[in-house]
Amino acid sequence: MKRWCPESLKWLVGNNRFEEADKILMSIAKMNGREYRAGTLERMITKSVQIEESIEQVTCVKNLFA
Repeated sequence: MKRWCPESLKWLVGNNRFEEADKILMSIAKMNGREYRAGTLERMITKSVQIEESIEQVTCVKNLFA
């Protein structure tokens, strides 16, 4: 059993290789004895985008003087 991630999930997603990232997440869940639910990768991506957008809003120079 492999105990390492063959590719970075962030790299796979950033390069539009969603199916590969999804398969890796499934294998990680299986190794950890967890159920992998459909849509997990999509929820992770959505949450990540929301966090990045909120950081951009907070750190925007214009907002410092608003």
